[in-house]
Amino acid sequence: MIIKKDIKKIISNITFLSALQMFNYIMPFLLFPYLTKTLGTNNFGIWMLALSVVQYLNILIDYGFNLSATKRIAIFKKDKEKVKEIFTNVMSVKFLFFAVCCCLIIFFDKDINGLLHFPNNLMFEMLFFLFGLIITPFWLFQGIEQLKVPTTLNLLARLFSMIITFTLVKKENDLNLLPLINGIPLIITGIISWFILYRSEIRMGIPSLKQMKYEIKDGIDLFISSISVTLYTTLNSILLGVVSGPQAVAYYSVCEKIIQAIKSMITPIYQATYPYVAKTLNNKQGFDKKIFNNLIILSTFLGIMVLSGLIVFNDVIIGYFFDGEIVTSLKITFIIMSFIPLLTFVNNTLFIQTLVPLGEYKYLRRATLVAGVINILFVILFTGQLHSVGSSIGYLLAEISVFLLGSMKIYFVGRQTSERGMTNGI
Repeated sequence: MIIKKDIKKIISNITFLSALQMFNYIMPFLLFPYLTKTLGTNNFGIWMLALSVVQYLNILIDYGFNLSATKRIAIFKKDKEKVKEIFTNVMSVKFLFFAVCCCLIIFFDKDINGLLHFPNNLMFEMLFFLFGLIITPFWLFQGIEQLKVPTTLNLLARLFSMIITFTLVKKENDLNLLPLINGIPLIITGIISWFILYRSEIRMGIPSLKQMKYEIKDGIDLFISSISVTLYTTLNSILLGVVSGPQAVAYYSVCEKIIQAIKSMITPIYQATYPYVAKTLNNKQGFDKKIFNNLIILSTFLGIMVLSGLIVFNDVIIGYFFDGEIVTSLKITFIIMSFIPLLTFVNNTLFIQTLVPLGEYKYLRRATLVAGVINILFVILFTGQLHSVGSSIGYLLAEISVFLLGSMKIYFVGRQTSERGMTNGI
């Protein structure tokens, strides 16, 4: 049963997350047109490609802890020693993975630059950005349902980065300033969040190799699922950059970022409700049809509203980002990707809000892996000819396959729950 305290906490967290996501939604609409004009389409494509590489590495480092560790923190949040133990070992694993990423970039820097058309030292500078992304333990704040601090700090950091970008980035050669402009404020944010945790007596202790192994084992299915998702999201930009060059990446990335920004509009609801749903289903030890129905109705309604708006205003949106330049392939790419928020909203309800709290990590892993393989095969076969259009079709097919697999699993889970209820009632 939901009590008033839970409702207030969820509403508070949704409010702060919504403010952050709204800014993340507005930020590309302000920055991208400026960057495409200032850097040029080619350099802008290189910047978006570099961001994709960093986002991919960030997913590797995160390792699914944003779900596995968040769930455990939500369950044990009243036990400060347990919270400290989880915090210590999860962050130790993340720092270890970051060190491995740094070594790979150092050793393969020339190969990366040649393959992706990067200027010298760009990937070294992107390490500041990568470290800024991993240092703030957002998953911990989410687990203890105290999102006011990290969201406020993150909002200020991104606002500061945007202002500095408009101030310092004035010509094409200023591309190399962007990693530092975006990374340093995030690092400062991370340091402040650690100090706040220290004041709350949540401090990083001495890591345990045994516990680190446990955290890795506990998150393995979610990690594979996250990597599988990148096979039809982040990796598309990287493959497109290799096959078609930075300009095609610029077209695809702007469409993708618009879609990602819109998708993020619903993220605060899911992030705020996930700890409660995970805790509730853990206590009930079963599928809750009422919670599921409410979430699926909400996600479907929002998805249809977004799809309608994107289709109606596609020319206006594309023209704004590219100064009136509406290339046919760009328009087709945008229309295809307009269907993705609807599918993503529904898929999030099927998996993250329902199947994951029920412990169906392995099914999530398999479903996303199937989707990733479908996308990769399509992109490899057709992106060379279709460029950004091929990447967008692959992305859409992947989301459709996740939806079909998720719907099938929910049907059987709901059926099993009903049968158990009937058996218990006899």
